Amino acid sequence: MSERSEYAPGTPSWVDVSVPDPSADFYSAIFGWEVAEAGDPDQTGGYRMAKLRDKFVAGIGPIQGEGQPPSWTTYVSTDDADATAAKVKEAGGTVFAEPFDVMDGGPDYVTWHLGDDEHGIGGMIDMRGTVPDEIPPHWMVYFNVDDTDATIDQVKERGGDVAFGPTEIPNVRRFAVLNDPQGAHFAVIKVQPPGDSD
Repeated sequence: MSERSEYAPGTPSWVDVSVPDPSADFYSAIFGWEVAEAGDPDQTGGYRMAKLRDKFVAGIGPIQGEGQPPSWTTYVSTDDADATAAKVKEAGGTVFAEPFDVMDGGPDYVTWHLGDDEHGIGGMIDMRGTVPDEIPPHWMVYFNVDDTDATIDQVKERGGDVAFGPTEIPNVRRFAVLNDPQGAHFAVIKVQPPGDSD
């Protein structure tokens, strides 16, 4: 799979997880990440950065507010965070945190592309009838793995569990939604290379 060097506005560009205990043992064991402090903890609030093959891949940080559940967040690239936040408000949305500088199962699956970019920037799947009705529409962070079922076994061995799956999506292969030991949801997927019909 080719690597990105830039993210056009509107492209998902970063993910991180907020958990009560931001130690990286679980994710390091599952994905082979090397995790280190992102800087002076007094300035970063304990935020840590994960690398894989010497490339930054995700962040891990502590819960930021009382009542915040453990969760993964997807960040979307923009030319101007302040202007985008203003547009969100104008469109009736809610800005939970104002912009700020940091650290100077067989259902139809739709893949979104931005312009002529060959990389998919996201996707959507209709999960009605496969997950409980009380689960609202939501974004989910996916991590590509070599073997979905082996990853599930590793997650269980390290105190996580399976929320959904594993299951197959046509032309994408096998995925599952998992919980880490602190309750943050994420998904793993074995992506089918283009032209591979196995």
